[in-house]
Amino acid sequence: AALSLYMTFSSIVSYDYSALDSDFMVDVSPYRALTMYEGICQSFGPAYAYLCLQLGIEAVSAGGLSADDTAHEWTLVRLDNSYFYMDPTFENGEGGRGLKYFGMTTADRVNAGNYIEQTFNIGECNQIWGPDITATDERFSTLRSVSYAELNRELNQIDCTDIDGTEWSFLLE
Repeated sequence: AALSLYMTFSSIVSYDYSALDSDFMVDVSPYRALTMYEGICQSFGPAYAYLCLQLGIEAVSAGGLSADDTAHEWTLVRLDNSYFYMDPTFENGEGGRGLKYFGMTTADRVNAGNYIEQTFNIGECNQIWGPDITATDERFSTLRSVSYAELNRELNQIDCTDIDGTEWSFLLE
């Protein structure tokens, strides 16, 4: 369910570049992402977490700083007692049809954006930090190269195309 939701959400929301360039207060709330299908990372990370929670999937917004002090927000999801980072904003920037940023380990999250684990703020509460959460399960690592994915409900799989054009399927459990 988390994968199907991620694919759908990433493909229908649009990044609002004007919100970053505006001198005026622009709504960047998760509500805007859910109702108008647009926003920025502050919209997408919490909105995806909210949608996961509605399906009974444990999820919370998370964010941090890159090595060049750029702030970003994404989602931390718990599946089968393992934690994974998800980034619908980065996926959206890649066209919203891939899976490169789904089910990331902490190392994947750090590498995908040059983020600093010690600055990961889990739940925006300033009490749980990146080193407090262990995200090491690599079951989704084969998805890092997927540039295009399509849900195939009939065969219960995701039909994938890698960056190099190789086509393959990821079976859903």
